[in-house]
Amino acid sequence: MAEPPTVGPQVPASSRAAEDAQGAQRGEVATVAPVATVATVDRRLGVGTGIAARGASPPSVERLLSSARTALAGGDTHRARECVAGALAARPRARQRAIAELLSADTLLVESRYAAALAAYRRTMDAFGKYPEGETAAFALAQLLSERGPQEQARKALRRYLARYPAGRFAEEVEKKLDSAPAP
Repeated sequence: MAEPPTVGPQVPASSRAAEDAQGAQRGEVATVAPVATVATVDRRLGVGTGIAARGASPPSVERLLSSARTALAGGDTHRARECVAGALAARPRARQRAIAELLSADTLLVESRYAAALAAYRRTMDAFGKYPEGETAAFALAQLLSERGPQEQARKALRRYLARYPAGRFAEEVEKKLDSAPAP
């Protein structure tokens, strides 16, 4: 069976690392490459075998996001990450991208990669603030800072949530946290 085509240029990891290091020296921020290529995700999800080999289309973005949620709920962060990568490679609509980015941040949190999770929640909040996932990311950021970060940053994130989402789903909880948080 022929290998399915991959998306994007295939650059050796050592080349990517060297480019990232050179960019860091110039003050550039490195971007995170997808964890897996579409071909890798397709193989792991069973595309190209069984029914898919007889002409069925690859998994939809919605199905991949659903699989990512299920995997994450079961603690399988590797599988969740693969599904998110597949969904992002399949050209999702804006709302689907917001869901994928939030799932990616949640995956980092489950893996106890707190600094990376904070950065991912910030990116999701900033890029998708008009969607429910942006609001959820703003709350998750404030919550994580409340639990693990400097209290002044936590209070700032809580106030930012209320300023952005005064009637939001988490507004009551955020107000309670602000009322009970120690004063600076």
